[in-house]
Amino acid sequence: MSVAAAHWAAFGGEVAQTRRVWTIRGFWLPGLERDGRLVGVNWSGNTASGYDVTPSEVRARVEYELRRGASTGNR
Repeated sequence: MSVAAAHWAAFGGEVAQTRRVWTIRGFWLPGLERDGRLVGVNWSGNTASGYDVTPSEVRARVEYELRRGASTGNR
């Protein structure tokens, strides 16, 4: 069994999700902010309608959700 498979089996995907969050927070958001870009969220449908928000708004929401999850025992 690979290390990744062992982590997945032991933590039920928690490790993979944590890596995604840290990649978004540590790499994507700072780069998007530096480049003056917006983040498209909740896009759906044939016309891809949704919302465009600043990277700092996404960061604030991620931080809020992480704090909320930590306080309720959810991750």
